[in-house]
Amino acid sequence: MTKSPQHISEAQLTQLILSESELSSEVISAMTAHLEQCQSCRLLFQQIKEFYLQTEFELGTNEDLSLRKKKDLVSVTKKATVWDEPLSMILAKEQGSFPARSWHYIRTRPIVAAAGVVSISMLAALLFFMLPIDNRQPIDLNPALIRFEGQNFVVYNQQGDKLWQKPVNAFNDLSDLDPMRTNLIEILDLDNDGKREIVTVLKVAGIGISGNGNILVFNHDGSLRWKKTLGRQIQYGTRTYPVDFSTKKIIPYVPQKQLFIIVQHNNSPSAIYSIDYQGNIIGEVWNYGHIHGAIVYHDSIRDANVLTTILLDDNTNEPVIAALDLSSFNGIRQFPFSSFDSISTNVIIPYSARVSNSRPFSTERSGFSNIVILPNSMIRADLGSFSQWYFTCIFDSKLKVVDILLTDASIEKYGKSGAEREILFLKQSIQYLPQQ
Repeated sequence: MTKSPQHISEAQLTQLILSESELSSEVISAMTAHLEQCQSCRLLFQQIKEFYLQTEFELGTNEDLSLRKKKDLVSVTKKATVWDEPLSMILAKEQGSFPARSWHYIRTRPIVAAAGVVSISMLAALLFFMLPIDNRQPIDLNPALIRFEGQNFVVYNQQGDKLWQKPVNAFNDLSDLDPMRTNLIEILDLDNDGKREIVTVLKVAGIGISGNGNILVFNHDGSLRWKKTLGRQIQYGTRTYPVDFSTKKIIPYVPQKQLFIIVQHNNSPSAIYSIDYQGNIIGEVWNYGHIHGAIVYHDSIRDANVLTTILLDDNTNEPVIAALDLSSFNGIRQFPFSSFDSISTNVIIPYSARVSNSRPFSTERSGFSNIVILPNSMIRADLGSFSQWYFTCIFDSKLKVVDILLTDASIEKYGKSGAEREILFLKQSIQYLPQQ
């Protein structure tokens, strides 16, 4: 370190600390007087003194250092000693950057530095075991469950986290609706990419569509993928039915990536549409009389999938259950129970059964409802009036009645013996097509 003439040099200050006996009393007095007046020299003197105090401490812990002379431990000429830098360079580094000062501290105070490292390590370990660790995984954004809450359908993931919701205005109260029973909404992976979409025939507020005959598809994040309006103006005899149909149910047909959608007019006409996962219409089958439900099941006798529907023949007021060949969904067709003027092609129906009698449940209009697939290719459907379902019918895969079961409603209406007589009457009045 270079000093101006009015200051004491580093070498002289070092000699004052290490070899005071070699200096005359006059020199010592002059240096002492100068240190009292010069703050810069006094600071340097203090730094050199502290350094050698640390050196003395190191001498007591290192045998190699204890064999050397104290004054050889620091070299202003940077000769090879256990310290490989002059003191002026070390002091300059101590006042430099934080990494440089840290390195200097470690070199000059290794024991203290080591103790600090151990303390910090122990503190880090203590905090690791004491502080709560957030092991939560990123939230799963894939829809898995739908609930009706107030005037909204709400979408949840598999863990029960709420993902998003949509307001609906198709009903006054949705709190008791079960989407698995009413077929109003379905969760499907339309792209086979692991992300499930929401398909619904509910009228969702804020989508910007008119009418009720709509099917909507939402992406897994709640954004609208596509929408479709179903139904057409149709002529039946002298009556014309405008395009004011409502979409009522969804029946997914996953193997062929199709959706069967039931649409219905308030005044009898109804249809089943087949559309693909992109919203393209494959075909439509019409009936003059409401269609109350449908299922897709495998007909083991014909080794083919069929769409079994429960519907009403309005010409005779008779409930019908019919198996519909899926090849019928090609263009626009109609059931043989109908006679729409603009539709000439009928569908293929391998099996059907109808309750044919002149007094269905005395004076009440009857029909089928709540069709369900059972094990062993059996089918269940409720039978009764449109205000009360009195009997449960069990059909085989060819739609032949295997059994008719009583319900509490039938016993309450007819009494047990009367209800059993009604069952015998029903079995006798069921007609099959073709003859079985």
